[in-house]
Amino acid sequence: MSILAILPIIILSAIVSALFIRLLTPVANAAGLVDTPDARKHHVGAVPLVGGVAIFLTLAIGFSLVALFVPEQLLGADFLLPVAAGGALMVITGIFDDQYNLGVARRTLLTFAAALIFAVGYGLPPVELGDLFGTGHLWVASGFMTCVFAAICIFGIVNAFNMLDGHDGVLGLQLCVGILTFHIVVRAPLRLEEAMVLGAVIGFLVSNLGLLSAVPRSFMGDSGSMFLGFIVAAFLLAAPLKNQFTLQPVTALYLVGLPLVDMVSVAVRRLAQRRSPFAAGSDHIHHLFTAAGFSSRQTLLCVTLLGSIYPAIGGYFHLQGTSVSVQFWIIFGLGFVHLYATSRLFHRIAV
Repeated sequence: MSILAILPIIILSAIVSALFIRLLTPVANAAGLVDTPDARKHHVGAVPLVGGVAIFLTLAIGFSLVALFVPEQLLGADFLLPVAAGGALMVITGIFDDQYNLGVARRTLLTFAAALIFAVGYGLPPVELGDLFGTGHLWVASGFMTCVFAAICIFGIVNAFNMLDGHDGVLGLQLCVGILTFHIVVRAPLRLEEAMVLGAVIGFLVSNLGLLSAVPRSFMGDSGSMFLGFIVAAFLLAAPLKNQFTLQPVTALYLVGLPLVDMVSVAVRRLAQRRSPFAAGSDHIHHLFTAAGFSSRQTLLCVTLLGSIYPAIGGYFHLQGTSVSVQFWIIFGLGFVHLYATSRLFHRIAV
């Protein structure tokens, strides 16, 4: 869609998202669905965890209206229904985790359940991974294995998004910049679904970053980070199969590059220290920038700029038709550099 057609959709989605935050804030305060400061969290006062719910409701209404009036603009009911069901489960899981701390086992089980709802409901065909290692093409061939593949992809991206959501604006801006950077590099128009996601997240950012006094401050919460991770993973799995664009699976890694490499780096570092990779901690990239003396806004800017590099590289590779194996080993190398640099910074700060 053209920018003139997309811009009003982004603005309207942002307004609706901000309105939902305003409406849900007193409900969250009354229910105790708030985030309070502690040893790891240094914000001021109790902040309502309604950003994720507002984003979900905005998209649910937007997708439903478009499906009723201009269904040809969407990916189809076979995509939207399993996404809605799985996404709703992610939001509910996140709300209960924010409120009662479900624990790793329950979160993992429910995330895989949501992933299987999408994979089985959508019915993914065999997936060609390409020649990742330079030894021949790899396929995920059977129906059962494609479901397992989709579940692993969704689980990974959901957890990567959830782990990166530890600093004001980081995850929301990372998502927006990632989508826009890729589309600018490949010179492809935004789809309607992407415009609505952008708008809903922008509405949340207005609240989260305190850009308008009329919109109460809120956090995304686990409901938001898990839902956004789920819907991004679902789009990446489904859009190429709907002939929206011919995106290699390995190129999709670049679109969520920083969340993925930071998650893997943190997991490797914690395992090396004989710690649980799933435990809460202060060793993600935004924590390291803050501990190194960067202000909140400086940290947000640095992480956003770093995160934009991955989709820019992925977009360039997509345009150039770079081989799958080259793309794989380059993102592997970028991940190794990220692990080395953040580990050096972590140990320097720790000392």
